Amino acid sequence: TIGLGWAGLAEGATVVLANRASRPVQIAVRLSSGHTGQATLPPGRLMVLPVGEAAELAYALAPAPGQRSPNNLSSPGLRSETTSQRITLRLNTLYYFLDQGDRVVCRPVLFSQDGAVSWIHADGSGQLPPMVRVPVKVLADEEHPAQPAVWQEEFQRLFRSVSEIFEQYCRVRFEVVGADRWQSDNALGQDFDKLFEEFRREVSPEPGRLAVGMTSQWKLGHPNHVPAPYIPPLSTHLLLPAPQKNLSDQEVFLLLLHQLGHWLGAVETPEPGTIMSQNFYADRERAFKEGLRFDPVNTLAMNLLAEEIRRRPIRTLSEVPRSTRRYLQAIYLSLNPHHLSEPFQVAALLAEPTTPAARYLGRWTDGTEASADGVENWHDLRVQPRLAGRPMFDAQPEIRWLQQTRFSPSEQPEAGVEFFGGDLLPGRVVGLPPEPDTEPPSELPAGHWLHVVPAVPIDWPEASASTPLLVSTRWIRRIWWQRPNQTYEPGTLRDRQGRRMQFRSLRFGQEGIRVLTADGIQQFPYEALAELHLPAQDPWEAWLEQLAVLAPDGKTRLMQLETRHGLRATVSWQRMEIHHRGNPNDANGWYQMIQPAWAQRPIWTPFREVRLWCFYRPEEVPLSRIHPAGYRQTSAWGGPWPMRVDRNVEAGPLASGGREFAWGFGLHASAELEFLLPPCAKAFRSRLGLDHLAGQGGCVEAAVEIGSASPQILYKSPLILGSSDVLDTGRLELPTPAEGHSSVRRLLLRVEANPAQTPRGADPWDIRDHFDWLEPMVELDAEKLPSELLQRMGRLVPAWEGWTVRPEGALRGPMLVNVPNTLWQQHRPMHQRRYILAVAAPGAAIRITKKIFIPPEKDILCIGLWRVESVPPTTVDLLVDGQLVGSLEAPVRRNSRCPLRSLLLTD
Repeated sequence: TIGLGWAGLAEGATVVLANRASRPVQIAVRLSSGHTGQATLPPGRLMVLPVGEAAELAYALAPAPGQRSPNNLSSPGLRSETTSQRITLRLNTLYYFLDQGDRVVCRPVLFSQDGAVSWIHADGSGQLPPMVRVPVKVLADEEHPAQPAVWQEEFQRLFRSVSEIFEQYCRVRFEVVGADRWQSDNALGQDFDKLFEEFRREVSPEPGRLAVGMTSQWKLGHPNHVPAPYIPPLSTHLLLPAPQKNLSDQEVFLLLLHQLGHWLGAVETPEPGTIMSQNFYADRERAFKEGLRFDPVNTLAMNLLAEEIRRRPIRTLSEVPRSTRRYLQAIYLSLNPHHLSEPFQVAALLAEPTTPAARYLGRWTDGTEASADGVENWHDLRVQPRLAGRPMFDAQPEIRWLQQTRFSPSEQPEAGVEFFGGDLLPGRVVGLPPEPDTEPPSELPAGHWLHVVPAVPIDWPEASASTPLLVSTRWIRRIWWQRPNQTYEPGTLRDRQGRRMQFRSLRFGQEGIRVLTADGIQQFPYEALAELHLPAQDPWEAWLEQLAVLAPDGKTRLMQLETRHGLRATVSWQRMEIHHRGNPNDANGWYQMIQPAWAQRPIWTPFREVRLWCFYRPEEVPLSRIHPAGYRQTSAWGGPWPMRVDRNVEAGPLASGGREFAWGFGLHASAELEFLLPPCAKAFRSRLGLDHLAGQGGCVEAAVEIGSASPQILYKSPLILGSSDVLDTGRLELPTPAEGHSSVRRLLLRVEANPAQTPRGADPWDIRDHFDWLEPMVELDAEKLPSELLQRMGRLVPAWEGWTVRPEGALRGPMLVNVPNTLWQQHRPMHQRRYILAVAAPGAAIRITKKIFIPPEKDILCIGLWRVESVPPTTVDLLVDGQLVGSLEAPVRRNSRCPLRSLLLTD
């Protein structure tokens, strides 16, 4: 290849010039900024031009030896003369020079009508674009005969040689960043496909993004039958046969070059003698003799994908902007007359997502999707459910969310209870629970629970009668009896007459609430209230406390579901069961028994009523579950807009780039969201784009910043025009607090309307700047998370309120465990099943202390405690003023009542 470069280009597009004429062509290029360059392009060669603005091309046949050059080529801006011709170059386009009589003509190859359109505005003044560096981990199997130092150096040389070629064509360098061995299964024999599948399953590409393995187990039979299974662009694994008797180092080099071309978006081509030729290996002697080269069409495709990697840290094809996907698809489909399979495979991967006709749509953590009219085998947690034949769990990648496409996002319920952490229970608070008759006060302490009459089905269908649900007051954010305003106002109530009142504290009662205001104590019956906004809490504390209940080990999978009637509930695999009525293959009879941290008993949700399921690990926190510490929005012309959680600004689904997203924030630019981060926050990632409401309008820039003693910009988007493209911040490492400074870090999500670089033709002002932060996620430190949860467990046992809890030594596991009550009553009816939070002391005793006054006439202490029969005997010691006064063994629980034991307090 031949390249032209200019100084100062920061970001741009690509033009490929290929000389299909029989004689050399002399060319000169001038950018609109005035930068110029010249070169001569021999027959059969191509040139890659990085341009980020309008450019003019002047060209003519190169003079024969002894002839003068056309005098106007050196100055493309001069008046045209007969010796040269001029055209204006289109960005991201391939041009061929072709013979036409005694002269040469330049013609664009048009793959589609709108193929050259890009809604990401590129502005630069023309230099070679920055190098794209792809980190690679190399591996050899246990049968490789060489010592590690030897084969690792061979890999280093191999990738240096390969990178020299890719640097010429698309400015991409593959860099070896790690090396290891893996144990291959000898039973797989000579089946290369199974060896490759095993390699993908057993080997992690970390610390690289691509793992390249070399197997010595596979042996070459026929000299031309070298395995080169197609790998999709941006794949994570590549397997090669090791050099052997009939496979030289040079041939392995060619094989790697061909496969890495696939990784960058190149496909097989009918052009003989090229790296991506459909007969590349059989024609290897010709390729080595004439020089290794990529064909023009694949050169353009590789440059388009390399430019997207350069602009944003994309990991999968689904993250490539929509406009680029459409253009690449058109390029591949242009090879249709040649009836090649690879271009069609890639074109199918790039196909535009359509509104699914199937009832269920799932998206996996790598961005891929599947849809089907039903989900298979989700009638039992012990069975692997599948969507369109694809495993949902316990396989890599796992599913991220599952949507029932027939249901639209629900409206705000008429009455409801909203929790810190994002859960919502549609229903009406009617008072405190009655005095317990089957449960002792230790399990239902007064004042901690409210009776809620749900507005959605929550009971097993065979229950005799629906009863109110007991809801913990610990994490309640808002209660409303009439549809509320969007704004949360901590420590405020509004009655049905419209009067608003602030309060300092409140107490729930059987018939109503008592609040302390600036004017004294006032009482309100529940039927007189419209809204009640409880005092603010640290949203991270509330989240981690609920997490300590749901997944005490810090490892159990979490799930949040949303029904079509507005119920949102977060649970874990530890507090969930799945049962069916009738035929287990009939999803209409499936019921998911879930018990959120705030519920005293389970909620039975019919599978057919659920609109959305989201799944994540405990260290993954969807940011929309954390209420922002601040929101600021300004708009000169678009009007004031509220920030909406998990909806766009008009309360519809979050959608951009032709796809819907499960959670996030909808707002109108210019706007800023501010979140306080906990010390264990490690990384952040989000997708972003203008909402589909903006259509082809809207013009914004977005940024992710860390506000601290030293503010830092972690990500800044290019200019975004229209809703065609979705961008990805990639995984952003969050800087640790500077030593000596406060540990509080502020995450700022900014979007600006009408930036200074707004191009001509964009929307005036900010009328259509509806913007979405799409599926933003904070990653917590998985190693520190169990200790963070342990710190909060002592305060979550209701019977321990007012006591100080301290383990006497290092625990080998969590202090709390979720225990189903079927352990002591196995045949309990469905509607009576529930989970109880029990205490464990793995490896160390737990000491709970409290200073209390004991009157002289009181000499007996009653303790309610129990253990499950499968748990070894547990002893409780009672100490008064540090002196042991008695011990007792925890009895086995065998019915619904908690056993009571007494100890005599002696002097």
